[in-house]
Amino acid sequence: MKPGTTEKRKGIVLATAICALAIFASSCDFAGGEGDARKTLSEAFDALSGKNADWKKAKSLAEKAARQDPEDHRAKILLAAAYEQGGQISQAVDELKKAVKIAPNDFTAQYTLGRIYFENGKFDDCLAPLVSACRIDPGNGAAVFYLACTYQKLRQNKNAYNKFHELAGMPEFKKRPEPFNELGMIYLQNKDLKNASLAFIAAYIRAKENHKVVWNLAVFYDIYARNPASAVGLYEKYQQITLVNPELAAKREIARKRVQTLKAAPGRR
Repeated sequence: MKPGTTEKRKGIVLATAICALAIFASSCDFAGGEGDARKTLSEAFDALSGKNADWKKAKSLAEKAARQDPEDHRAKILLAAAYEQGGQISQAVDELKKAVKIAPNDFTAQYTLGRIYFENGKFDDCLAPLVSACRIDPGNGAAVFYLACTYQKLRQNKNAYNKFHELAGMPEFKKRPEPFNELGMIYLQNKDLKNASLAFIAAYIRAKENHKVVWNLAVFYDIYARNPASAVGLYEKYQQITLVNPELAAKREIARKRVQTLKAAPGRR
């Protein structure tokens, strides 16, 4: 899975995903502790609805619901989301583990646990829950994406290739660069330059202003395809589109020096 607007976007995504559980939390009214927990959860979901999600209130209500019914996995998922939103990652993981133990076939529990593990570099740990999430909902693009990336991180190239190839055919990813960019990297590792070229170009067609995509295609043309003219144009474009990214200053300098070298090469004058 970053500061600033990314954190705000993650909060919105979390609220949306968790609120999808509200149907189950509010459609039935049981007597006793279970009924009390469902009512409390419904109030927690209400706190996350609308433009201004109140995570502090949702967390308090989720804690209350978990006390009212310790076997309600939804309360634990919601509490985990609140913990993650507050930067309490280990607590979020603990709650998700409890939710998975109670409801091993719950997609949200498995997917969220796998995603959090992945985003915190726990690639060995995230594999099992992401595999489970994809088994439960094989058409979920986000789960397939994280699983594909996990396979790639674990250097399971064949599995990574299969999942990124599957991802490229999914409606929500057909016009996105990620699966094609990653397929290009896998082809390159396998020394399949023809398909690597096709994949990197496909990624570029879909996102001509994406600095990662531009950089990869520039390096491919420079080092592998021996096409200095195309490489120069892409290195120059990389410099232009990353001017607003101070954290990429060092890489921008590499691109600048590479352009100088390529332009000064024999046959370029």
